[in-house]
Order: sequence, then C-alpha cells, then structure tokens
Amino acid sequence: MPSIPFMSPTAPIRLSLWTRLKSWVQISSERALPPRWLFALSAWLARAELVLSPGRRRRLERVLAPLLPAGTPLRALRRQCGLQRAVRQHGVRSFAPVAGRSREWLLRELRPEGLEHLEAVKRSGGGAILLQTHVGHVAWEGPVLRGLGYPVRFVQRQVIAPKVYVLLRRAGLLPEVLPYPSAGEEGLHLKRLLDLLRGGAWLQHVGDAPDPKTGLTGVFLGHRIRYARAPWALARLSGAQVMPTLLLTEADCRFRLIVGAPDRVGGAGRTPEAALQGYLDFVQHHLARAPWNLHAAHWETLHRGAPRPAPPPGE
Repeated sequence: MPSIPFMSPTAPIRLSLWTRLKSWVQISSERALPPRWLFALSAWLARAELVLSPGRRRRLERVLAPLLPAGTPLRALRRQCGLQRAVRQHGVRSFAPVAGRSREWLLRELRPEGLEHLEAVKRSGGGAILLQTHVGHVAWEGPVLRGLGYPVRFVQRQVIAPKVYVLLRRAGLLPEVLPYPSAGEEGLHLKRLLDLLRGGAWLQHVGDAPDPKTGLTGVFLGHRIRYARAPWALARLSGAQVMPTLLLTEADCRFRLIVGAPDRVGGAGRTPEAALQGYLDFVQHHLARAPWNLHAAHWETLHRGAPRPAPPPGE
C-alpha cells in the first residue's frame, strides 16, 4: 500500500473506501494473535521465504554477520535473519500490536528497563529528548511511552502509511504528532522544538539521521559516521536531558523496552561529540545481544558510501 503525504497532523486526509478497508484488514491481522505468537509465526515464515530467496538471505547475512561472534553457525544466522524480517514487518510499519493496550499489559509484555530514568526527569519538570534510532520497533516506541503515562510528542515524517494514520486517528494521538517542516522552514521548525523543550515538553527525535557533510562524528559498527547535530544542539540550547530509547525483539520472540540514563549536553554536561558517542555505544551494546533488531535497509541505504572503517584504537 503506498504511503500518503502527511506534512501536518491538523490537515484532514481523505482516504478512499478501499484504502480504509485494506488498512482495517492489516490492523486486524496484526492484532489477531498475541504479539509473541505473531512474531514467532512471522519469523518462521520469513525463514522459509529466505530459503527460496538466496540473494535476500545473503544480503541479511552480510549485514548481521559483523554483529555476531566469529563462527556463528549458519543455522543460527538464518534464524536471526528470519527474526530481522519479522521485526521489519511488524515493528517498523505499524504499532497495531500494542495500540490501545493498558499500562499493566505494556509492563507485563514489554518488560521495561530504565523507567526510573523517565520518572526522575518527570519529577524534575524539565524538558526531555527521547532519541529514536532505526533499531527494533521504532513505530511502537512513542505510542507505548504514551500508554505508560509519559507525555511524549512524536517525531514526524513527510509521508506515512495509511494504516498508521488510521491507528493514530483511532487512538486520538494525532494532536501529539509534530508537523513536518516544509522546504526552507527547517530553522523555524527547530525554533519551535526549542520553545517546546524550554517549556518542559518531551519530544521524540531521530538520533541517527546521517549528515555526511556537517554532522557530528562518531564510531558505530566499526565505521566512522556523521549524524545530524539537531538533537544535541537542541539539548544544549534548551537544557533538556537526552535519553536513548529502544524497543527490541529478543531471541524468544518476547519484547523489551529499554530507556538509557539521561545525559546533559553543554555547560556542566558532556560535549555534543561525547554525548553522541555515548548514545552510539548504548545502541551497539544492546544490538550485540539482539542483532536481528538492526534495520538492514536503513543502514545500507542511508550509509551507502558514507561509512568508513574506524581507525585502530590510539590513532
């Protein structure tokens, strides 16, 4: 199903009857089974598909292999490729499996780590930047945090899948989605975000947007990369604390929400470069135990030609 333009959540979007019907069928199918069963079934079907598509399997194996210990059996590697495909199918394109769940259900099924960091920032009354990365269930994170009672505003993209729009509208979450900046209004958009953070708002922000020309430099998965400065500049200017978030599928097809310790940038805190590297280290640490959560397509597409091997330590 093609994506639809979604520059502003306040502008109504008229969906055709056919699009609404397909969205309803997709959402219903993702909620027909308990999420753990859904992922186990999807991973098994993906493994069968990969057997029939050697080229796709080799591509996934090439992406996942650097994250795995040397000598990982091929069978285990292919099982993890199946898990990776399941994460992409149900954790990136929709949040239907967790939409409308109670707080008790979310705590039981997602087994969160680090909620004490959110509680500490909530008590302080200050703004917060919750960093997203293209790992695991990026589509789930914002709605899950809202369901747990945290006042998070969502990042926005220029286009959106129709079923995600239907889900946001059905869950009453459209007012929490930040508008996407029009061409030439990027600076004004950052000013709006800065004002929100100074007022104590909690905002999701993408932490791994590549910027090969002017971005901050860090080392990730053995490559020296450049990521956009925006979240770190906003944190430095607003005084908001930065916390990385991940929502991963584990080897048993169960899920875990992970929130990193808050970090301050500038002033008495760390430099933006040090804060970025700390964020990358956090993501890589958790990928090491669940590497199938890496979004292979994002890494290969957005970083093609940009990553360079990191120099040996000490150079």
